[in-house]
Amino acid sequence: MKPCGRRYLVLAVVAALAALPAAAADKVVRIAVGGWTPGLGNPYASMVSGTNHPYVGMFDALTFLASDGTVEPALATSWQADNSTTWTFKLRPGISFVNGEPMNAAAVVAMVDWLKSQDGQRFFLGSEARNIETVIAADDLTVVFKTKSPMSFFRAASVCWT
Repeated sequence: MKPCGRRYLVLAVVAALAALPAAAADKVVRIAVGGWTPGLGNPYASMVSGTNHPYVGMFDALTFLASDGTVEPALATSWQADNSTTWTFKLRPGISFVNGEPMNAAAVVAMVDWLKSQDGQRFFLGSEARNIETVIAADDLTVVFKTKSPMSFFRAASVCWT
């Protein structure tokens, strides 16, 4: 292809890509993932094999691990170890689920209660919640976790909990 032709091709591609966000603004994004049955999208009731885990892009957690291994805020804006078995997380205000229900301390408590339930214990992440003795909503945006034994890595483990 002649240099002039390449230039027009590049311009055409750039123009087309620039138009994508406007054209896609009212579109629905569908993600297909092998392995969703029987959990049907429940991030705790499904296991996806492979190196790419699609749930990371669809479900937020209290924290996330940065590329350098540090624990960063996500749905929780901050956290502190009150003692060796008690952790307090402050939640980000103004977040809601896709159905409009608020993501608040009561939602976190309900999620942990489910993970600790007989149904939740059948799944991998349910086993991760076994060391949580209690979780309470201290207020609408504050969650207090008490573990059965010290867990120095508790804040890192919170990357699993939404």
